[in-house]
Amino acid sequence: MIHVKRQRKPGIAEGGEVQTEIKPTWITYEEAQRLTSLGRTTLWRIVKSGAIKSVSIGRAVRINRESLEEYMEREAQGVARQ
Repeated sequence: MIHVKRQRKPGIAEGGEVQTEIKPTWITYEEAQRLTSLGRTTLWRIVKSGAIKSVSIGRAVRINRESLEEYMEREAQGVARQ
């Protein structure tokens, strides 16, 4: 599943051109690193622990974006309680 976010460009009248941003549901380690500012090894440990959903297809690994974002939220809430 791919989430599509549409935004109207400033100054464009109704029915005008629309800018589309595609947010893939499954992302690479590199994309996950940019999203979370975590290192590859840290992400690898999180994936291997089963804390977030991932899938291996051949040599390619994809991480579920929603699962990763939920994990980060849980961790942030845990840190806030300490």
